[in-house]
Amino acid sequence: MTRNLRQGACVAKGADCALKAKTCTRQRRGSRSQASGDKQSHKSATAFTGRVGDRGRLAYYVHKGNNANLVRRQFRHRASWEPAVAPWQLASLNDGAGLRSLSELAGAADMIWCQYRSQLGPFEQYLRSRRRQGAQWPVLLNHFDNVRVLVHKSRLYETLGLGQIQSLAPWTRVVRLVPKDVTPGSVEPHLRDLDIRDEVVYIVKPGESSNRGFGIRLARGVSEVARTIEHAAQKSKRSERSWIVQEYIARPLLLRRRKFDVRCYALLVFDSSTVASRDGESSFHAFLHKLAYLRTAASEFSLASLGDRITHLTNDAVQKTGKDYLKDPNRNKLSLADFEEILDSEVEPGAGSWVHESFWPEVTKSVKQTLAAGVAAGINSSNYPRCFELFGFDFMVNDAREVKLIEVNDNPCLEQVCPLLAELIPKLVADTMDIVLDRSYSGAEHSAAPGSAGGTDNGYQKLF
Repeated sequence: MTRNLRQGACVAKGADCALKAKTCTRQRRGSRSQASGDKQSHKSATAFTGRVGDRGRLAYYVHKGNNANLVRRQFRHRASWEPAVAPWQLASLNDGAGLRSLSELAGAADMIWCQYRSQLGPFEQYLRSRRRQGAQWPVLLNHFDNVRVLVHKSRLYETLGLGQIQSLAPWTRVVRLVPKDVTPGSVEPHLRDLDIRDEVVYIVKPGESSNRGFGIRLARGVSEVARTIEHAAQKSKRSERSWIVQEYIARPLLLRRRKFDVRCYALLVFDSSTVASRDGESSFHAFLHKLAYLRTAASEFSLASLGDRITHLTNDAVQKTGKDYLKDPNRNKLSLADFEEILDSEVEPGAGSWVHESFWPEVTKSVKQTLAAGVAAGINSSNYPRCFELFGFDFMVNDAREVKLIEVNDNPCLEQVCPLLAELIPKLVADTMDIVLDRSYSGAEHSAAPGSAGGTDNGYQKLF
């Protein structure tokens, strides 16, 4: 039965075929649902109430991209889940049907996982219209709306400012300009008004959604920063652009004489059961995963060449272009245990205890405050009742061992590019599913399979 529904197999045969398969599937589920409906309990910490009572099995759809096969394997570990055809793909084949067709297909999946929210296409438009009419969001989705309050670099620092927690990050200014109005020499006076100074090294980043190190440049002094922004503005086709001008951590803590940052993972879950709560309980639940890793530069740190991206940018997309990247089996990555061992050997015996005694508590506090600020700034502003987001938080440490938040990413990379990540990423995804699936659809039939990474050894710690 499920083979005909797997990953849109019926799409090529047309919408009629897919709809008939869907109808048949529901009829065959009905008898199982009748027997199991009374036995299932769906009350949980995250209160996502599934439709197991009227359908014996739950349906999922995982869109392509960002190691989608790993996510699909997590569903296959769960006997009560089966693949579904993507509703918006079916609707796109039924020309002229419009929202009526989407309405018929809205129940095709109980859970949708996609790399980008934009991949939802017309299906999200239909769900938005249904939400405006007061209907409940019928699908559990792995993205919030208005997530840009945290993941757009310019919005992040404005969000932190609203929360009066600017100290979490390095000194930062947001520069907003209309590119067509930018002329040579026009930007520097504006930067001086923002207290951007001579002789200080800054890192300049695009303020809107960007990743993989795209568009990031280092510049020394206000004049060079101005030229960097003017050059970027000339290439821009947007009506308005923003840039982040951030004081570069010129004296970072080094490991083996190399710069590094730390990638951590946080999960934010929206709980529709407390939307109307009067006791002050948050409608959001935040979690931080205990597994994190370090990304080191392939070259020894130096300020002699600010244009050397391999030295200064630890993003994997940048580092893999270096000639020494493939020489390291772990691709310039270290675990937190490696971090402790290196501090013990390079600083002094016992120095590694700083990682769990000071560093991790600082990370925990920063993630908690940042997510709380994002909630206050209007993440999930439409109050969609069934959604969550996995975030990648990036931190750096200076030579005074001050922990600084650098950026927050949605859709963090889940590729297993080295042995370290081949162990870490599956555990992260399994634990995420444990929170958003197994604790939501909490009947025994809907639990993770024995031996899976979720369950009692879940690596998430709850923040709020």
